[in-house]
Amino acid sequence: MWLGISGGLWIWHVLAPLSFSYDAAVHALFLGFVMAMVFGHAPIILPAVLRIGLPYRPIAYAPLVLLHVTLSARIAGDLLAWETLRTAGGIGNVVAVVAFLAVNIALARPRRVNVVRATTVRGATG
Repeated sequence: MWLGISGGLWIWHVLAPLSFSYDAAVHALFLGFVMAMVFGHAPIILPAVLRIGLPYRPIAYAPLVLLHVTLSARIAGDLLAWETLRTAGGIGNVVAVVAFLAVNIALARPRRVNVVRATTVRGATG
């Protein structure tokens, strides 16, 4: 969704440049598309790379929803030249990214590593 919106905003910026149309296009691409991909793939990539457990909890969707809502507000503020809405959306974007980090840190659990202990058998020769 955000990739398509970003493409439309890039075309709009070229054909009829507005004061904040470039800002809207860049944020739709990098915050909307790229960060949504990071949020979506982190539960798969982080456990494999960091060797941690990252259990599923419904709260993990909250930062993603917050990101989409606040990014929509930011882009609406850009296109309507409404400074307060754009600023509020930008602050909400920062809160969403920080919330994503906080939720994943809170959910992270170290994985148990099964250690096989060598035992000696008394009386064995060799």
